[in-house]
Amino acid sequence: MTQLMTVQRDVAELKKRYQTAEQSYDGLRQNCEEAVCRWEWALGALYELDPLFLLQPGIPPGRPQSTAPANLANWSVHGFDNDDRLVLTRNYTEFPSQNYYEQFYVWRPDRVLGYLFHCTDLRTVINCSQLIMGPLGPTLVVRILAAGSPTGESPKPVA
Repeated sequence: MTQLMTVQRDVAELKKRYQTAEQSYDGLRQNCEEAVCRWEWALGALYELDPLFLLQPGIPPGRPQSTAPANLANWSVHGFDNDDRLVLTRNYTEFPSQNYYEQFYVWRPDRVLGYLFHCTDLRTVINCSQLIMGPLGPTLVVRILAAGSPTGESPKPVA
């Protein structure tokens, strides 16, 4: 199988995960919460599945903090499993009625799957991502956005 065919297969699988993410929300949340053995607080974003995300202009890296703040607005909490892998992130908003965005991370032998859900009670999916790992580290990041197309690809018109 060529590398292009492999990427196309991975994108197709990620699209399927995106389409079923909202139905998987409760199970993803339960599994990730149960896996957390350590929490880490930060003012702003501290960890991201896309290794280049925090290098974007206007996105300052978060600052780690030792304890939870009294006011959670604009703070993040990151949950780690027994293997010290990130499994859950909550990014708190400044709006008490919307509380926080949730991102769940599912670890597989050759990749990490990420599911980002909106902060409203509906918990609609915003995107699904995957970081594919090679023998020397990350080899590819693919993100399926609300339009259902991979990052960098124009959405196809719906008939």
